[in-house]
Amino acid sequence: MPGTRLFVNTFRGLNVVDPTHLEIYVNYWHLDPSYIAGTADFFPSIPWEASELAMATVLHNNTRVSEVTASTDGKEALDVTKGASIGFMDREISDRNVTSTWVPPGFASGPFPISSADATARWNSLSTWRTAKLHYYPSNGPYMLDTLTPALIAAHQVVLAN
Repeated sequence: MPGTRLFVNTFRGLNVVDPTHLEIYVNYWHLDPSYIAGTADFFPSIPWEASELAMATVLHNNTRVSEVTASTDGKEALDVTKGASIGFMDREISDRNVTSTWVPPGFASGPFPISSADATARWNSLSTWRTAKLHYYPSNGPYMLDTLTPALIAAHQVVLAN
């Protein structure tokens, strides 16, 4: 991916400022400073709890991360916004494969640990988001997918089939 290659070639270091801020250093210049900031953005687009929930569907053999692998294996491609993946993610919660106190390895310790209480609050927020927005893409910003409506998705799929 071109963006990844650019980041790897220009990345020089990072400094952990506090639990919610990093300083990212890149050796890159562009007329538009926001383009430089975009080049230095290597964070995932969704919070860890949504990523963990999505990966649980892969680990339980319901979805695949890659569309090619999904097609080859006859499985659903992982999509946190729509389709069968949403049902698989719902099931991970209802089957209690993922619980509200789950914290990924490495996140429970270190310089900025996530406590069980914090994890529970985050999982509850994700559940509230899912109920309100109908998807698991709360986004780490700067933009968010507000709401998906199943009827609109179906209409969109019909248009793509023609």
